Amino acid sequence: MTSSPQLWLDAESPSSSWPRPHRLRGWQRVVLIGGPILLLVLLLSLVGLLGGFEERRDHNIDLRPGELIETGPVQLTFDSAETWQTLDYDDKTVGWTVLITGMGRNVGTETARASDLFACADPKSSDDNDEIRVRLPHLDRYASADFQPGLPMVPFTIECEFPPEWTPGTEIQVGVKRQKYVDLDPLGLNGEQGWRPSGGYYAVLMPYEVTEPRLR
Repeated sequence: MTSSPQLWLDAESPSSSWPRPHRLRGWQRVVLIGGPILLLVLLLSLVGLLGGFEERRDHNIDLRPGELIETGPVQLTFDSAETWQTLDYDDKTVGWTVLITGMGRNVGTETARASDLFACADPKSSDDNDEIRVRLPHLDRYASADFQPGLPMVPFTIECEFPPEWTPGTEIQVGVKRQKYVDLDPLGLNGEQGWRPSGGYYAVLMPYEVTEPRLR
């Protein structure tokens, strides 16, 4: 059976070698308590400035053909698609062209540049294409492809070029860049704001048909 420890009063004076107990000074208490809090506030502020608390937008949102897409001030739909071999004047294949047609409009107050919005890729392979031509038939073919504000839905086309060795499938993936309204000055000093890509795409798998070859 274990005996209880014995307590007694020591009449001896404390040793002079022992450190004297002392209270923290005011500034020491501030540093000890406020330092970690300040560090946490600074860390959270840095995470916020880098967008750590924003909704993740680097993923794609899949939509169906004909479904309304809204990105920034632009509303649009994709209606149909076709592809053909592109030939030179010696009937030599120089590539493939995929043409996507749709309707779009700008519900904002500033011009929206259409050629900055789109991407296309072959879903059955790693082939994607940054060589994209966007045309609005109601404009001169050499005019800048812009969606002007104040107009109703207008037709537009997207042409995506693929190399001669490309093999058509049955669908093409069309991407529309997602946008958000941001400060155009990274420091936010001049107050200028506008629409910029926010990461990720609205992605539509468009079925297409292969049509007769055409001259470039």
